[in-house]
Amino acid sequence: SSGINAEYGGTTHTAKYVTKDISPNVLRSGEKVKCVADCGGALGKSMTKITVTTYYDCASVPIKSYNQADSTATIETTDNEDGTLTQTITCPADTDTARFNLVASERSAKSIVCSKETGKYV
Repeated sequence: SSGINAEYGGTTHTAKYVTKDISPNVLRSGEKVKCVADCGGALGKSMTKITVTTYYDCASVPIKSYNQADSTATIETTDNEDGTLTQTITCPADTDTARFNLVASERSAKSIVCSKETGKYV
């Protein structure tokens, strides 16, 4: 939801409008929107150009894990408060009969971050 204000002769006129995102447009550098208020022949037109940029919602991006659903590993989600999420996996403590070790590779890591610009974990 957004709006513009136009002032004519000391009077402020406010137009409010609502937009709905269908898909993120960050990869296209946002959408250019032109707002025009026509105040008639005596006062003319007021025009404002804005760019509306929408991002991916990392909270809705599924996490792919090599661990089985019944794994005792813990995955913790951290909201970085900048539109990104960090997922961190922790192995359970070793026991007398089992040892746990986190294996990282080019396809696996202890921690991954979802970017609001791509909507993917890296």
